[in-house]
Amino acid sequence: MRDVTEPLHLYVVPGAALLDVQQNAGSACAWCTRTLRPGQGIDLGGSGSWLPHACRDCYNAQTRALATYLDWHDHAAQCPLCTMDPPCITARALGHAHLDALAQAGKPKASCSGCHHTVEPDTFRPYLFMGTAGMLFSYLHLERCHARPRGDA
Repeated sequence: MRDVTEPLHLYVVPGAALLDVQQNAGSACAWCTRTLRPGQGIDLGGSGSWLPHACRDCYNAQTRALATYLDWHDHAAQCPLCTMDPPCITARALGHAHLDALAQAGKPKASCSGCHHTVEPDTFRPYLFMGTAGMLFSYLHLERCHARPRGDA
């Protein structure tokens, strides 16, 4: 599996405002709130009073979710077949692996960043967007989006 340590720390670890006191102090997992004894857990970076840590299970699940997303995104960006509908068999397999990783990480189902509808397998592609707060790992429909056309009330 690819090394996603840096992007995980920068873009996936919840910020201090989203964590409780124990999670900010590193005495509870940043994702599942499991209590962590001193020296236990995986350091997720941070400084000052924000010292998030993760239990091994959550760290592995979050790492897999991010790695499968990036593998899928990189493939789709380089594969000439993936610009067609439907995407190639490799992209479909990578997409399914990512959806499985999302479920294992306890993350919400993937939704289109255009219309915010939950996307079904094989109907969407990864869309990496650089927002004002950093990278957003999002998705777009392959075909017509459910967003309302202009002029609709």
